[in-house]
Amino acid sequence: MRTSQIMAIAITAAALAAGAAAAGNDADAKDSAEAGDLFARFDRDGDGAISRAEAREAADRRFAMLDADGDGMLTAAELSGADSGDAERSAQRLARRDRDGDGAIDRAEFADDGGFEQLDADGDGMVSRAEAETLREGLRRRRGG
Repeated sequence: MRTSQIMAIAITAAALAAGAAAAGNDADAKDSAEAGDLFARFDRDGDGAISRAEAREAADRRFAMLDADGDGMLTAAELSGADSGDAERSAQRLARRDRDGDGAIDRAEFADDGGFEQLDADGDGMVSRAEAETLREGLRRRRGG
């Protein structure tokens, strides 16, 4: 899964927290709390929106977490851990991201600023909860849900 997709899903999940909490939906309380924590992890300054810098910091943290041996490169084995051991999925992710064909993903290949622009619908340099919610609704419609 591309970094932009991961970021979109994470930000979208965080936006759900606000919506479910406002609706008082007890069935989604646990998911809401987890999604709210996720948005808070991205929104480091607590201003209610995620800046490009905060998104990059989150991507850097994710890269460091995936880079089990700390060599600055993500291998199929390291990605497999993130993919719940799905070696085929990991190989596909690696093939998509490994632009230089060296068999690993470096930080530059991992970074994907294009995803932020997709999330930042109004172009103000911030992803608000409302923008994340709009994305979530679009993803839900595409999946037929």
